[in-house]
Amino acid sequence: MGGLTTEQSATQSSGSFCYFCGRAGRADAPCPSCMVAMPALFCGSCGARCSPLAQACLACSSPLREPEFPSMACPACAAAKRASGPLVRFSLGELTLHGCNVCRGVFVPARAWCILLSHPTEVPALPPPPPEGSGAVLELVACPLCKKGLERGRFAGKSAVVVDLCDRHGIWLDAGELTQILGFIVLGRKATPHVDFAQAQLEASIREGDSRVRVAGLELQAEAARSSSSGRSPLVLVAVLLFVLGSAGLGLAGFRKYFSQRGEDVKRAAESTEKTLGR
Repeated sequence: MGGLTTEQSATQSSGSFCYFCGRAGRADAPCPSCMVAMPALFCGSCGARCSPLAQACLACSSPLREPEFPSMACPACAAAKRASGPLVRFSLGELTLHGCNVCRGVFVPARAWCILLSHPTEVPALPPPPPEGSGAVLELVACPLCKKGLERGRFAGKSAVVVDLCDRHGIWLDAGELTQILGFIVLGRKATPHVDFAQAQLEASIREGDSRVRVAGLELQAEAARSSSSGRSPLVLVAVLLFVLGSAGLGLAGFRKYFSQRGEDVKRAAESTEKTLGR
């Protein structure tokens, strides 16, 4: 995989990418958009929800490892009542996927998912399409690990891909859907390269109890709802944020100075905002 951007470096410390919409957020909080649990690795020492991209737990510094999954049956073939062997574990660089040799579907654990969404332009080489009649099924499928029925939904609410999710273990994608999702993410980031990340960092500050940005955050979120319904550019959200902070006597320079004491992640959010505005 290639080098990390500013957004990806910050995400690596505590962040994750939503299974249902691909938005960046914190592994220890629900997705800011979907309110579903974000992908996480669970620390074997303290049980904390940790970023799937982190190498060590932020709470206790214990090393983090992706779980070694046991042999798993293909959930799609099981739902379609067709014969198939166990899912085949295969590695592509830093990530590990579990694919079916019959339907060519793939089970993507938390770490692999977040690595892929960190580098969506680097589409891995996946198995070829399945033979006719052995692909996707309409029946609901179960998690190949815990056997719980997977939550089904259209990715990001408007893509062509319908995903099946276990918030504890990973996401099931039928043949070809992983490539479609990565392409959808790339197009979305070209349109809004830094705005989603800046807003995610602002929301993290609000959750940490920073009263001076609470009003700005609520105003930004209200404007996000208005903009999504009216079709306005997401850059309006950044302008609203800077206006509110400016009214409080902060301004862009004050925003960066004040947040420099809030940690490197928030400082990066300010820098990303500045780049977005072309300053």
